[in-house]
Amino acid sequence: MLFFLHLLALCLPLVLGQGLGVSTSYWPVLSPSPTIPWVRGSPNLLSWRVAGGTGVQAFEIELHHYSRKVMLGSLKIAHRYPMDALPGRYANLGGTIEVELPADIPLGQGYIVSFSSYYHGKVYALSEPFAIVDQLPSNYTAPTGLGSPSRTASVTSMPNPTQQWALMLDGPEDKD
Repeated sequence: MLFFLHLLALCLPLVLGQGLGVSTSYWPVLSPSPTIPWVRGSPNLLSWRVAGGTGVQAFEIELHHYSRKVMLGSLKIAHRYPMDALPGRYANLGGTIEVELPADIPLGQGYIVSFSSYYHGKVYALSEPFAIVDQLPSNYTAPTGLGSPSRTASVTSMPNPTQQWALMLDGPEDKD
């Protein structure tokens, strides 16, 4: 099963990129990760960094699961999230937000966060597959250096045809 998740993490950008244009920029998702799960019913940290010069002005953030049997569709976390500069002397971009998940989200492995554009279908980045758990293990050590969340996205329901974005922002539409 672990082999399948790693294979999925390697191949999903290629599959999604066929005809959609996947970005090859440096855009690491720092949290969540295979070692940093999210907890159902608690605030969860979503943190990322982006190299300068991507040309991306705003993007959408969604939560997916690799199996349609677990979650059909995606949870809409943030719409038109503006590309923000991080504090410091370097021209680094990125962000940290807090994500509150619905109480009925299924537990387990295989969740992925995507950063993309709804305007032209480009997928900029995907997180590594991670787990959603009921509680953190007793030996869990919280990561350091990820920054404090600047915004909170409260997702209140599972995916459905009329689901609204948990966080609506005023970033420019990415029409490039």
